[in-house]
Amino acid sequence: MSKDTNFIGQPIYVQLLNLVNRERIKKISSRGGYDRYVKKLDGYTYFVSFLFALLMRFDTLRETVIGMMAEANKLQYLRVDYLVKRSTLSDANNRRSSQSFRDIYKHLYYQYRHVLSDSRLTEVQKRLYTIDSTTITLFSTILKGAGRNPK
Repeated sequence: MSKDTNFIGQPIYVQLLNLVNRERIKKISSRGGYDRYVKKLDGYTYFVSFLFALLMRFDTLRETVIGMMAEANKLQYLRVDYLVKRSTLSDANNRRSSQSFRDIYKHLYYQYRHVLSDSRLTEVQKRLYTIDSTTITLFSTILKGAGRNPK
């Protein structure tokens, strides 16, 4: 991850996707059986859709689909062939387990561990877990009085 000029003029999202091997993600999805009964929404497109939602800070599938529609002219940069519909994403969420993202994350970690600051520790590999970071809004009215304004 040196400061070379390969990425000049490209959006950050495209730069991130250039670090991800599309064929490898498709292979992980097919090997894990995550693409079973899938017509169009393969593992890579699913990954790209949720990476887009993450980077754009979208909370719902509706926001994600509308955001991708707004960027429809730039889908070639995302290496996605078609616009994903909300119902398709919803069905994919119900069908696919979170294990698909775990497998992709493991692959990316092993591919780039030599450039990560803490990757020299072999114990990290044994203790690495994915944590659900969604917030619970049960106390949103109480937190408003404390000065925290959630989205």
